[in-house]
Amino acid sequence: MNFYLDADGLFVREHRVISAVAVKIKNQTAMKFYSDTDNLCVREQSKKQTQCEPKKQIKCEPEKRTKCKPKIQIKCKSKKKRLTGVLKYFANIFASKEFSDVTLVTEDKTQFQAHKVVLCARSEVFAAMLRKQTGSITINDMDSNVLKELLNYIYTEEEIPKEMAANLFVAANKYALLDLQKMCEDFLIEAMSVDTVADILLLGDRHSSERLKSKAVQFAIKNIKSVTMTECWKRLREIELELCMDVLEKAIQERW
Repeated sequence: MNFYLDADGLFVREHRVISAVAVKIKNQTAMKFYSDTDNLCVREQSKKQTQCEPKKQIKCEPEKRTKCKPKIQIKCKSKKKRLTGVLKYFANIFASKEFSDVTLVTEDKTQFQAHKVVLCARSEVFAAMLRKQTGSITINDMDSNVLKELLNYIYTEEEIPKEMAANLFVAANKYALLDLQKMCEDFLIEAMSVDTVADILLLGDRHSSERLKSKAVQFAIKNIKSVTMTECWKRLREIELELCMDVLEKAIQERW
């Protein structure tokens, strides 16, 4: 390097020479040198970071968005459309009563026309009954409102009224409609409270629903003091004392 006696000329010349050498170095940072030697690396490194980091963000983020979302939406939409179309035809068959070949009679003598092939396909219990009885089936333990909703679900799989979940749970359990039974269990668990948990516990115990019974027991244990003060619990104690004792025993074991 050539140095000049003029101090200002020396800094200008030295800056140009060092910069020219640094630009020739490939795959390395293009360095700028300043009069303050303590700041050479620090200022150059910070500039390198500001140049490279934005490029990484621009390359990655858009690719993730375009790969995932459209595929999930297409699968959900196509499956839902096919299911709706089939249920629409079955709903029309149930409403029109055309080609019906069996009559269901409730305890209040209300009659419902149905189709053997549909009942047999949906319920093994109905299939066994229709092998013995062909023209008419009497259902003495179910009122007309419950049977109407039961048949509507068998034909259409529409969501049931939540206020009828307990009665339809019993019907679904009797006729081995497992998907309907699960729906009723979901509604009962969702609506579980201090005032209703004892009745739900009894319902799960009598109809061998371990899921419903287990949820009711857990809820009762967490709120044992409030639950045991309700009228439902007092009624349960008179009907199923052993069931109450089991809950109390589990509550004691968890607390001590």
